[in-house]
Formats: sequence, C-alpha cells, structure tokens
Amino acid sequence: MFNRMTLPYKITIFTSNQPRHISFIKSLQKITSNLSVVIESKNTFNSDDKNSLYNKYFTEMQLSENKIFGEAHLLNNKSEILFLAMNDLSKLSLDRLSFALQSDIYIVFGSSFIKGELCNFLISKKAINIHMGSAPYYRGAACNFWALYDNRPDMVGATIHYLSKGLDSGPIIFHALYNGTVKNIADLGMYSVKVAQDSIVSSIKNGNIFSLKSTVNNEDQLIRYSTKKEFSEEIIKEYYKAKRNIKEINYKIQNRDLKLFYNPMMHYN
Repeated sequence: MFNRMTLPYKITIFTSNQPRHISFIKSLQKITSNLSVVIESKNTFNSDDKNSLYNKYFTEMQLSENKIFGEAHLLNNKSEILFLAMNDLSKLSLDRLSFALQSDIYIVFGSSFIKGELCNFLISKKAINIHMGSAPYYRGAACNFWALYDNRPDMVGATIHYLSKGLDSGPIIFHALYNGTVKNIADLGMYSVKVAQDSIVSSIKNGNIFSLKSTVNNEDQLIRYSTKKEFSEEIIKEYYKAKRNIKEINYKIQNRDLKLFYNPMMHYN
C-alpha cells in the first residue's frame, strides 16, 4: 500500500517519442526526481503522396500537437531512459527492464500493446494506462477520430484506467475531458491529451490517485471498437466531406452529459 505522505514517489512511464509524450515526461520530472522512462520510438507520419488525405489529416494533427506541446526536444539527464524500437517492449525480459520495475507508480501512455510477463507484472502493480478515447464507449485505435466521425465530439476525451490484458478494458479510474472552446477540430484531441496528463500529475501530487475508486469498464456500453485497418483513405475522405461546424462542436463538448463519464476531470480555457 502506498504512503501518500511519502514524497517523491518513484515513477516509471512506458511511452513513445512524439511531442505529447516528451511533454508528459517533463511534467513528471517536475514532481519526482525518481523517474524511469522507457521510450518506444516511432517515425513521424510521412506519406509519399503529398496530396493524400492521410497526409492532410496527420499534418493537421502534427501542427496542433506542436502548438500545444512544443516540439520534441531532447530530454535532460534527470531520468534513466531506455530507447526501443516500436513493438519491442514486450520482447524484453523483466531482467532487462529491472531498472524500471522498482517504482511506486507505473504509467503507460503511447507504448505498444503490452503482453506476456511484463503485462502480468504491471497488472500486479496496478499500472495506470492513458487511453485516448472515452471507454467503454470507444475502444481500439484512433478512438477520438471515430468519435468525431460519428458526430460525437462530446465523446472526445481520455480514459485513465488500470492496465489489463485486454485492450482499453481495465477498470476506469476517471475520464479526462476538455470543456473549453477550440478554433479547429484537431486541437480538441490534443487538448484532451493535455487534460489527461495534467490530471494525472495533479492526482499524483495531491495523493488522490491512490484513493480514487474505480468502476467496471462495461463492454455492454460499447459504441465502436475500431481497428487500424479501418482508418482508410476513404474513411478520411468521408470525415472531411462532412464539413463539421466548429460552433456546433464547441456547443456539444461544453454541454456533455457528464453522467456518462466516471469521476470526470475537466479543463476550461
């Protein structure tokens, strides 16, 4: 059991190398001097077809990410960091990861799907996962894109839940939601990331992360389970063809039915 009066906590994060991930690492470094970091690196999206809708969509997301989180500058040497190729994390033995497996708090954000003995270890330590999407309603890949595709901007957000063997299926600790206004749709997803990160940092600082009760991730409430292969050029074409109204989006995110969310933590601008 954690002693909430003992600071700083030892924290481990399994994450990736994009600006939103690096920014989160830096935020955690501000609240603990005992941070272990495992980064699975992935390349920034780059389409050979500069006119493709894939390229248009991901360029918009990258611009929004850089605006909100800054560019992914090199980290300082305050933390022990292991760099891996994407999808290599679960291939390593626990001995190889031993430097990162002696913490009080374990956080997963943007890593590959964790399996095997590492998954079992992290479940036993009540590791916290950040799922970018509002579970149990949206699970799988690119959930916030699909919420917008379904004209459900009220469902754009993040779910902070305990890691489990299933994808995005662990008990829910809280939802993180952006309730301000946005000038473009891409910002909504990135602001949701920021709210999730800030909420976790705040909950660790005040000790509430250990006392918040969780609730079941009810599969009966699922709206959409999405896969990577479904995220196609044709789907993106339909997404842009809809020409969603930004005023309507802002109205819907500011008038969510909060009864649909668990322990919602929100941010207004």
